[in-house]
Amino acid sequence: MQSKKQTIHDIIAEKTSFEELSNLVQFYLQSNDHASAQIVLERAKEVIGLADVDVQLAEGKSPSIRHQSGTTVYDEALRKGRWVCRYWSSDGKISPEFHVNEPLYDTMVTLPLHTFCLELDGQSLHTHWEWQGATVRLEQELRSIHSIVKLRHQIRPVEVEIHTRLNGTPFLARWLTVTNLADRPAALSSVASWSGPLWTKKYTGYYLQEKPEHPFHLGYYASSLSHWEGDFAWQPLSNGIQKISGRRGHSGYGLPFFIVRNTTTGEHFVCHLAWTGNWAVELLCDAEPHGEEANLIFRAGPDGFAPQRILAAGESVDTPEVHLAPIHGDLDACVQASHRHLRRSVIPPLREDRSFLVQYDTLNEAGNYFGDKELYPEYLREQVDLAADLGSELFIIDSGWYGKQVTHGSWGIAGDWHPNDWLGKGLQETREYVRSKGMLFGLYAEMETIGFDSDLYANHPDWALMRDGKRATGWQRDKRGLLDLSKPEVAEWMEEEIARLIQEYDLDLFRLDANVRYLFEGGQRIADGYVESTFWRYYETLYAIWERIRRRFPHVILQQASSGGCRNDIGILSRFHEAFLTDGTHLPRQLHVHNGLAIALPPEIFRTGAGLPWPPSEPRGSLATQLRIAILLSPPMLVDVAVAPPGSKHIQPERIKLFKRYVDIFKNVIRPILRSECRVFHHLPITDTEVRDDWFVIEYADPAGTSAVVLIVRLAGANSGSLMIHPKGLRKSARYRVDFDNIRDSFTMTGMEAATGITADVGQLYESELLIFTEVNH
Repeated sequence: MQSKKQTIHDIIAEKTSFEELSNLVQFYLQSNDHASAQIVLERAKEVIGLADVDVQLAEGKSPSIRHQSGTTVYDEALRKGRWVCRYWSSDGKISPEFHVNEPLYDTMVTLPLHTFCLELDGQSLHTHWEWQGATVRLEQELRSIHSIVKLRHQIRPVEVEIHTRLNGTPFLARWLTVTNLADRPAALSSVASWSGPLWTKKYTGYYLQEKPEHPFHLGYYASSLSHWEGDFAWQPLSNGIQKISGRRGHSGYGLPFFIVRNTTTGEHFVCHLAWTGNWAVELLCDAEPHGEEANLIFRAGPDGFAPQRILAAGESVDTPEVHLAPIHGDLDACVQASHRHLRRSVIPPLREDRSFLVQYDTLNEAGNYFGDKELYPEYLREQVDLAADLGSELFIIDSGWYGKQVTHGSWGIAGDWHPNDWLGKGLQETREYVRSKGMLFGLYAEMETIGFDSDLYANHPDWALMRDGKRATGWQRDKRGLLDLSKPEVAEWMEEEIARLIQEYDLDLFRLDANVRYLFEGGQRIADGYVESTFWRYYETLYAIWERIRRRFPHVILQQASSGGCRNDIGILSRFHEAFLTDGTHLPRQLHVHNGLAIALPPEIFRTGAGLPWPPSEPRGSLATQLRIAILLSPPMLVDVAVAPPGSKHIQPERIKLFKRYVDIFKNVIRPILRSECRVFHHLPITDTEVRDDWFVIEYADPAGTSAVVLIVRLAGANSGSLMIHPKGLRKSARYRVDFDNIRDSFTMTGMEAATGITADVGQLYESELLIFTEVNH
């Protein structure tokens, strides 16, 4: 054995590149020499810095695979024709084989332990699978390990590849490749990319003096309504099935995301579903009341009317990814683990000189907010001057610049992506003027939308998404619909039109919007004797288009919005650098949106209009509060109608001074924290167990604990204007200067002293305070 290892090490010494080592791993796996493959794998992991990741394969009569990433251990096996979960561990503990094998079959026939769900032509295929082999790939660019288990069904001619990606964080990413091996089409009725037990009999209620009635609690986004993004709520799970879903034609204002907490062990599971269409998550709770055992089973995947996808003979399709992690810790630990994972593996990176910029958006489009379109070029030039004076770094022309006619909202002419005549010399002149002021240039377009008054629709009425023989729209009187991206010619036109706009106008930023809401079941496609829902094809095509655009134009910032934030799932976010947070910018709604979404998603990816209340009649707080919210909760996007409404010839100097002050604070204090991959701490209103209405308190801190900021806003339920806060992101032994923005005063204290409490005097309803902590020498 020693001789064999030495020979392998000699071979490794000759293979100096990552590609050579990766190929060598595949060679040994295909030769069923797992011991040699493991030795080479360890060396390859060193090359790409993946010490905390491992995959162990066992073949033979009882095939199994164990994944380790960070402190996560996840073990699966093929037993009696079922691919099942044997156990999870959140602390890195590996269970002995005899602990997990003996009781497995008795459990799996009483509980759904299978780790994926698949229905073809209405038949559930959770049993009768046979092993076809497994491979392990190393992905240098993603700094990850990717395992693939291949199974074939013994009855139906179908093959499934089970993909798992590990990157050293506690999260595993899982998806399936389903291949129709038959000589005729098959209807994919339903699929869950991942399913199975989160906890099985792992329950310590027996040892607790007071046994909880509900051992499991669910945290999720409860609302699917516009302006209610981030509506995070906790609820106990009773016995039976609890379903959360998005069924409005997109992932929705409530994200496909959940946290479940085991109240008896201190553990959580955190889950993202990377899907922008209709989706569903089911949680089956099976607990003995006040007893010793409790089981929690889940499934997550796309949802919709069957068939969701038709597979032609020999065709393969990938299911949406599920990202799942067990976390032993509190809510802050779950949040920070989720953010680290998404930054590392989901959100595309941006060059530093193009990340976290102060943006200025001209929402004041001609024919909508602006009265006299003939004066618009002059107004636009004035806005460029104002944006530069405020310290903006990127100038965006929003909707209304396109088409031959000017209509309210410009929705009816979406698709005609050519400048209107009233722009004078067109977009190029504005772009050059923007660049002369030292700013980057961005442009808005609703590329997926087709307006029914547009030339595009007049020439191609068959390009609109159809349902029941009619145009599928968000509501009956809607003047636009979606392009049917299931048609290759439509997808090709859209992709080339995006590329044309980027090239013709030399864009630094492309701002995508999609304002067709509430399509519910979406469109239909008749093929092979089936009426297929088009949503699956629609979103897989949309993803592929934007992946190619990002590779083709790597310097361009890609920003996405959808009627505010109605599709901020990680499926679409993995193709874009930035996302629009919400149209609900009034108080306290905007604070709840920010606070709730920052549980699932890192705050630096979001943009929202600074100082722009919507609806306009709703409260917004003082200007200082508006700007503190704008600069702290996400990189600021200043909006023309909020800074200087149309026709304003004079802007109060104090107002401009305040804008400049907070832009400077963002650039010099907050942006460095965001660029450090900051830690987010939720103080109020969302806690580990409840949602409150008295205060909003959130904290960002750099990973080293050298700087932090805390925003405090008084809400309606507060009984006084003062609040004691306890910063969480400071080092106890360090000394900090603490700046109080309201009184423009500061003092020094240690992190230990700060942890005992700092009193902030805020004042009236919707007034605020910003605390800045900076480490200083003793």
